[in-house]
Amino acid sequence: MPNADAYLHDAFAAFELGAPVAGTKRFGQGHINDTYLVETQASRRFIFQRISPVAFKRPDQLMENVVGITEYLSRELEKTGGDARRGTLRFLRTREGGYYYTDPDGGAWRAYPFVEGTVCYETAETPELFAASGRAFGRFQRLLQGYPAQTLYETIPRFHDTEDRLAKLKAAAEADPLGRKAGCQAEISFILAREADCSVALQALREGRLPLRVTHNDTKLNNVLMDEKTGEGVCIVDLDTVMPGLSINDFGDSIRFGANHSAEDETDLSKVNLDVDLFAAYTAAFLEDALSRLGLTRREANEFIVYWLPRMEPNPYNLISFQSAAYTDHARLTVTPEPDSLLRVFMAWKPLEAPADLPAQELPPFKRTGFTVVEWGGAELSAENRK
Repeated sequence: MPNADAYLHDAFAAFELGAPVAGTKRFGQGHINDTYLVETQASRRFIFQRISPVAFKRPDQLMENVVGITEYLSRELEKTGGDARRGTLRFLRTREGGYYYTDPDGGAWRAYPFVEGTVCYETAETPELFAASGRAFGRFQRLLQGYPAQTLYETIPRFHDTEDRLAKLKAAAEADPLGRKAGCQAEISFILAREADCSVALQALREGRLPLRVTHNDTKLNNVLMDEKTGEGVCIVDLDTVMPGLSINDFGDSIRFGANHSAEDETDLSKVNLDVDLFAAYTAAFLEDALSRLGLTRREANEFIVYWLPRMEPNPYNLISFQSAAYTDHARLTVTPEPDSLLRVFMAWKPLEAPADLPAQELPPFKRTGFTVVEWGGAELSAENRK
């Protein structure tokens, strides 16, 4: 396909930018799409992208996904008091009314306003930065929990189908077309010894023990725009792989990319590691978002995490359940004067040696009105109650 530069000015003309283009340059470090930062004579900035025809065969389906998701996010942000102008991408319509322009060679172009006052990081330089990305991705999934995930197209079919990937690995190893199997037999054996693990999540989905969610599927740190002043995540970008999936895949992908200090294509495996401090920071941030769904403010959630996380960190796994009526019905609380709203958060938990297949807990929303009283606490189940 011809160089994207050849059709750049045609793409500009396809969208109403409010003023002539004053300058443009290649932008970002992405390897898939052709991306440009465009500034108009009115000092407004936009991102223009030509969608990769190699990675994405159906730009119509891809754009239907991302437009549906971003418009939904915008409505949810407005309802919850968020910043809808910066909190999600806002795709421009073409002069013909669509959301992308097709150049003479079939390339699909889209445009959206540049999110000002943000910065993108390639590596987690501090635990705080990685935690901020965890809060951003946790918020992304929370805001989209009501979106009908089953209506999304699979822009990359079977992307996180671990059973399919295992079958393809076996077929490739059996064929060994380039004679390289002998040099990676140890790695192949490692995977085959854990063959059953490839079906755990998918079987839980089939049985209804894990819910189908809207998932990003590329939850790397560099897909979060961070506020230049606060350091907090503002907007999730690179939505081309948003598809129906499992939230655990998004969590795992974040850890894979962000909790180690090597490049994704590092060939020296001695440099590949897992930074436990970064893992803990990201996990705490994800937990913080769950607590926010229950109604705790960020300060309250932080106090909760600071108290409980050190007690959980030594365990291989932890089973957590937030109690509602089971707690409040047996631990009565009287407050004078009577509050306008009362939030009582109680977490029951126990350490586990292995993961447990359980359905995701639905957390009811809480709305603060007037004089609000907040109580939080928890309890580790005794050895007797763990049986």
